[in-house]
Amino acid sequence: MADSDGPDSGAVRRRVAAPADSGGRQVPAPVSDGASGRRRRSKPAPPLLLPGLLFSVAVSGLLGWWLLRSVTSDADIDTVALASTLSDALVAQQAAVAALVAHLRRAQSSGAQRLDFLALGPVGTGKTLLSQRLEALGGPVAARRLVGGAEIGRDRRALDLLAADLLSAAAPGRWLLLALDDITHYVPEAVYLLEAVGAAAAAADVRLMTLVTATTDDLAGERGADAERQAFRHAHRVRLRPLRRAEVADCLRRFAAGRGVQLGQETVDAVLEAVPFEGQYAAQGCKLALYQLQTLVNLKDG
Repeated sequence: MADSDGPDSGAVRRRVAAPADSGGRQVPAPVSDGASGRRRRSKPAPPLLLPGLLFSVAVSGLLGWWLLRSVTSDADIDTVALASTLSDALVAQQAAVAALVAHLRRAQSSGAQRLDFLALGPVGTGKTLLSQRLEALGGPVAARRLVGGAEIGRDRRALDLLAADLLSAAAPGRWLLLALDDITHYVPEAVYLLEAVGAAAAAADVRLMTLVTATTDDLAGERGADAERQAFRHAHRVRLRPLRRAEVADCLRRFAAGRGVQLGQETVDAVLEAVPFEGQYAAQGCKLALYQLQTLVNLKDG
């Protein structure tokens, strides 16, 4: 009778004679299960770790790239501060401010070299104020605001010299901001200047941001429409809407507070009574209201 491993073994194991090698030494033979005659198989080798390692390296690389791109460069405009500045200055134009800041944030994130804006809106909605606030950015931005015929209405030779002067103030890799305000009678000249500055900025590796402010009438007619189709076809539209009565009142108070004057409600009401409204909107936004205010109250320029 064969020996048993114990009452609970459930199977009888047999030791198979080990074969001898060429030197006469026995080589351990595999152990077989007596009940089934099956041989034990060795465990499979663990899978190669190389694919998992490569995946980990790739994920780490992508994460590092994302973190580097998310860090604001010292050459970038602080979009959080810009949004706060523009929101405080522009009454009732939060949607326009949000659109402008969002486009700028995406441009800086992607490393874009040029960003163009066309701010459109009725008279008195804050287009000039927008250009003034952008000109005052400071920091890493070389900014210049040009107004109407006094600075834009020149011959092409003068505009070429102006473009060179603008580029001389900008550093490679940093923003040059060019704001053109009140281009009503100088659309072709404004278009030529934008093209000249754009070409010079690209050659000098200067990042260019442009803002052109206009009412619908500024770009009307054959010359204006053609200029809009060509020069402004890639520009992001920033639309400023008409102002309601309460928003004009807020505009008056902010204007006076910036000059150290606190307006009483009677003064505000008197100004609003002198301002024409078309339905619920002021016919000329804040512009005419501010003119009326300054005829009633002696306000110093701030």
